[in-house]
Amino acid sequence: MRLGNGRIVLLGLAVVATTAAGFRSARADDRNPAGSDEVVLGFKGTIDGSEQIKINRDGAAWRHLFWDMPTEPVTLGGVSWNPSDEPVLKNEGRTRFLPRAVDFRSARLRRIKGRDTVALETSRDGVIVHISDTPFEADLYEFEVILPTRLDRPAARSREKRATLRIVAEIDGSDQLHINADGARWVHGQWEWPGEVRLNDVEWNPEASPTLSNSGGTRFLDGPVDFSSARMTVNDGRDLAVMEHADGGLVVYFADSPNSRSTYDVTIRFGD
Repeated sequence: MRLGNGRIVLLGLAVVATTAAGFRSARADDRNPAGSDEVVLGFKGTIDGSEQIKINRDGAAWRHLFWDMPTEPVTLGGVSWNPSDEPVLKNEGRTRFLPRAVDFRSARLRRIKGRDTVALETSRDGVIVHISDTPFEADLYEFEVILPTRLDRPAARSREKRATLRIVAEIDGSDQLHINADGARWVHGQWEWPGEVRLNDVEWNPEASPTLSNSGGTRFLDGPVDFSSARMTVNDGRDLAVMEHADGGLVVYFADSPNSRSTYDVTIRFGD
């Protein structure tokens, strides 16, 4: 929890730090270098709070959510951009940052620097980069969005069953939920651990046990499911809740930058 510019630290607050390198170890996208048939869209800027950058073929739009806007220009694709003055950066002329057509759906993120949450949301027509810096003051963030230029044919959809996973948790700070066929793993970042977390009908205290087996009395997801088909809907939550696909599973990022904790309620559907 933090309070404005006259920030107050709550005595006795348990903060468990997880390094950026530790976060990266579970994400294959961070380890894959760009190929010759890909566009690398680099970003560098100082962030204090929660921001979103929506990118499509026409340009990039900055959306400010909480705390302070960047006080200095950021760079996107080698182009200097001051989102406080111009929230939209057009992909044309001197500010062209995408040199050619790209496959947004297959985009991946390579995190380089930053102490808290950066997550990538993809769609057919564009991507959204979510940045949330929940600790005190601002920090420098640097990352790359890697965009293939070759439009591959979509892979044949496997025949795994349809399933639904509802996740409910109270978040104060930043956390990650990693899910695969074997179970779930909670990675805590900043501020307080969540209280009780619910995965469908299974109740879980990740501070007491950061892993949860998807079997027996703690089975929360009937399988097998096609994780590549997963789509998430946010039912409740005032800040960041974003899902990324990972090798053999998925990662849900939660980041709550405002004061105190808030309830997050998301639904993930498989096989639709």
